[in-house]
Amino acid sequence: MGENNLPDSELELEIQRNYDIQKALNEILRIMLEDLPMKDVLELIIDQIISIPWLSFESKGSISLVENDPDILVLKAQRRLPESLQKICSRVPFGTCICGRAALSGKIVFTDHLDKRHDNTYDGISPHGHYCVPILSNDIVLGVINLYVKEGHKQNKHEEEFLRAVADVLTSLLKRKEAEEKISQNLIELEHWQTLTVGRELKMIELKKQISNLEQRLEKHEPV
Repeated sequence: MGENNLPDSELELEIQRNYDIQKALNEILRIMLEDLPMKDVLELIIDQIISIPWLSFESKGSISLVENDPDILVLKAQRRLPESLQKICSRVPFGTCICGRAALSGKIVFTDHLDKRHDNTYDGISPHGHYCVPILSNDIVLGVINLYVKEGHKQNKHEEEFLRAVADVLTSLLKRKEAEEKISQNLIELEHWQTLTVGRELKMIELKKQISNLEQRLEKHEPV
């Protein structure tokens, strides 16, 4: 028996799980610091999630985010989703299909097969299940991570804990991007205001010159 009264084999597995999770989270944090388009960052994050060997995820998934419409998930990144499904899931209302239900409830939604909650289907769809994990900031849904599992897969607390940790990291990324966009917009508005102000200053200087010239000519009794 090892520490925590676990058999050595289980303890080794627990240590390996913790190592793999920390390694993946560190890599995700590194990816977030890269100067890359958001789509590329999210796709690389999906790659990290599905790369951990002991996790039972299939090698595909997606991340959808909330944009201007607060009740719509917009597909922003995906790995190996069929083109037909990409079109169907390009915009998913809250409450629709598995992703939309996760967004509406603010909780992880798990399914181990194609049940009646799968509103978005297509011809030739293969049996599968899902983990759909909401990305939350103070109970506000920013998006959803959608991952695939094989049909009949059993819900696993270690998988859920890892996915919650990834969602928390994504929350930090999205809030940082939001802050950067606000700063950028404020700078644009400031530059516009400065341009207008400088333009007014130059016009005032030119007007003062014209008035001064007119006054001088009047003093000399020159025709205006």
